[in-house]
Amino acid sequence: MLFIADFFVEDVAGGGELCSQEILQHLQKSQSKKIVKKHSHTVTQIDIKNHSGDMILVSNFVNLSESIKMTLASGYDYCIIEHDWKMFRSRNPLTYEKMIAPEEELINATFFRKAKAVLCQSRSHAEIIQKNLWSDNIVNLGCNLWSDKDLDSLEKKIGRVKTRECGIMDSPNKIKGTKEATFLCRTKGINYVLIPQSEQELFWDELSVTNKVVFLPQSFETYSRFAIEAKILGCKMITNKAIGAMSEDYYDLNGIELLNEIRKRKQVVLDRIKTLVEKRTIDFIKPLEKPSVSLITTVYKGSQFMTGFLDAFVKQTYCGALELIVVDVSPDDEHEIAKPYLEMCRNIRYVKLADKKTTMECFNIATDMANGEFIALCMIDDVISPHFIDTLSKHLYLDSSVDLVYGDTMVVDKPNEKWEKHTSTTKFDHSVPSFSKENMIKNLPGCMPMYRKSMHYKVGGYKPEILHGGDWEIYLNAVRHGAVFKKINKPVGLYYVNPNGLSTTSDTETTKVRRNQERKIFEEYKDVFGEKVYKEFKPYFDQFQ
Repeated sequence: MLFIADFFVEDVAGGGELCSQEILQHLQKSQSKKIVKKHSHTVTQIDIKNHSGDMILVSNFVNLSESIKMTLASGYDYCIIEHDWKMFRSRNPLTYEKMIAPEEELINATFFRKAKAVLCQSRSHAEIIQKNLWSDNIVNLGCNLWSDKDLDSLEKKIGRVKTRECGIMDSPNKIKGTKEATFLCRTKGINYVLIPQSEQELFWDELSVTNKVVFLPQSFETYSRFAIEAKILGCKMITNKAIGAMSEDYYDLNGIELLNEIRKRKQVVLDRIKTLVEKRTIDFIKPLEKPSVSLITTVYKGSQFMTGFLDAFVKQTYCGALELIVVDVSPDDEHEIAKPYLEMCRNIRYVKLADKKTTMECFNIATDMANGEFIALCMIDDVISPHFIDTLSKHLYLDSSVDLVYGDTMVVDKPNEKWEKHTSTTKFDHSVPSFSKENMIKNLPGCMPMYRKSMHYKVGGYKPEILHGGDWEIYLNAVRHGAVFKKINKPVGLYYVNPNGLSTTSDTETTKVRRNQERKIFEEYKDVFGEKVYKEFKPYFDQFQ
């Protein structure tokens, strides 16, 4: 089997490398095949192909090439032994509000999601990753790994007389918080000694005679070997709680009790990894209870777009409850085109109405039919990306203060472009700005937002009499009622500038009617924009009287 890592214990004795060494030794005892160790930067396509039947283990992989990651994600069995937040650009969840990274801050997301398992060090570590990746292949190992020799050495140092009141780990690594810990001690008048990071035995000797340890990590520690070692050696911890190990139920233990628990957990962890490698099975953490989503649309003379629209729906990567509701008021044959999809997909609901309805009426009908707690909207001539539902539902679900989310859409001028092959570099300018009342002078949610169904009913739904700008009106109404919107900085679909569309046609009479209705909406909701914006744009809208 193949074991990939940036470094191994013979290169550097870091926490990740020490864990890898314990895993390697345990697996080697039971593996009939040799375990091949490869540094990340040396891995080739041939290496991957040579181990196509094996479970490939990937530890720290900063130096692993994008091409190798793509190859592994294309269908190979691999698991990631996760140590230090390699899904975040910042490598630190504390830099993000509620520890949920904006989409543009996520990296290696596909590589993590395609893994058979992502092995995490603690419950907190696992839950943070699960929420950010919106994925259920997450495992909590619930422990870090020490060698038996090191655990024996720690045991011998338990119970030593405390000759020092307070100590701070003197680390040049800023995320270990030495500066912040010394500042706290000086502010509180606490006498302390800086404990230099030296040879491991000497460092533990220093810890063993220290009564209290001040440790204020500036990154969320996925586990924290240091904190566990300090508690085994009888140190009281003064910390900011950014320590993953604190989420484990045994963290309250100290001394020999904690050491014995670590010994027991080590064997459990190694056996779980062995089972994963040999039998491809392991227990994941509790799956996310993903929200139910209803995608709604309406059809009128849209035969040429029906196949592309339904194909895009079928390709959605979302694994929660998802349905599509199509309200057809067209004189054409869209229903016949849709029949094969209706037979194949039970989650497509198709309603053919005898009488023509306005677009806003159709949206109200679809919403009344919807089972989803979230409503997603897309017109039949636009194209949603495969991750459209996944991306927007994640941020709407994880932030209860938000009522509607919207992403970027790429502008295309050709019908039926494919998401996978589009070449557009132009974003729909209405949806580019972040949300504010003032920015609602443009229809920020654009052509494919997602919102809570409760918001729809709170404001009385879409106004059926509005032929143009009805979506802008309902969103302004929602904001007037206190709704909060959130911009996701990631393209989620293609916006087709349809020359025959209601909002994009160049027909003079239609354009005149549209502009006049938009002017009325502008006047109705001037309190939302504010006086300054109202005065700025009033001359523009007045020309359409």
